[in-house]
Amino acid sequence: MKQLLKHISLHKFELLYGAFCACSILLIQDINKNLLPFYSIITIAIGILLLLLELLSAYMTGKTRLHQFGLPLLEKYSQRTQLIHHIVIPVATYLAILGFVLGNNRTSLNLIYFVMNFILFSALFINIQAYYLNKYRTQLATEAVYDISKIIIYFCAVNTVVNLKSLYSLNYFVVVAIVALLAGVLTYMLLLRKKHLPSLLVLILMTGALGIGYITATLSVTLQVSNLVVSFFSALIYYTFNAIIHHELNKTLNKQVLLEYILVAAICFAVVILLTGI
Repeated sequence: MKQLLKHISLHKFELLYGAFCACSILLIQDINKNLLPFYSIITIAIGILLLLLELLSAYMTGKTRLHQFGLPLLEKYSQRTQLIHHIVIPVATYLAILGFVLGNNRTSLNLIYFVMNFILFSALFINIQAYYLNKYRTQLATEAVYDISKIIIYFCAVNTVVNLKSLYSLNYFVVVAIVALLAGVLTYMLLLRKKHLPSLLVLILMTGALGIGYITATLSVTLQVSNLVVSFFSALIYYTFNAIIHHELNKTLNKQVLLEYILVAAICFAVVILLTGI
């Protein structure tokens, strides 16, 4: 208990920021239900602005504390990686989750939404603050939050696209293009860890992203299931594709690893199919 209270005390501002992000998403959901879309756009813009201010605050707080102790800021990431990890991913996560919550507007799930968003954004802020305070152990312990965030971004964004398709009858190829672009951009973030990318790997990325887009659009048309199931299938394919790319980058991809991922994906597909009665 003492250890828990110590961690809460050490990261009280990061937890506060996480709670704010979780609350603001539910607040926007409530405003969207009761007011005109114009007011929703304003509140979304305010929410993003405050999120950016929180990210800036994390950077300035870390920089100030290090300056007080006469310590340098050890920037372990390139500026491009810092921009992606500390601005693009948090903002994209916020927008993707917001789109998901607005598209699945169920008041009964608000507590689940709050808890999950609170944990996710708190972890993001803790990692960002740890980076700027040179707290390597804390940063390393929470580094997986970026990979988790990218999967959540993909799942929530695809669900939003599929919901929009159902509401406004989006063209099949528009869905393909949006999902392929989303899968391609998020996977490309993984490839940025390498300075020199083989042209074959880039070709595999483009082909894989396009394939994911076609599969997702086809599933949304052919399967008589909820959009959540379609989004889950798409996210599972995206995750498997990213995992294979990750192993290829680290030179650890072999037949056994490939078969394991395919087997796990197949089991997940089978379980969902049995549960939904497709």
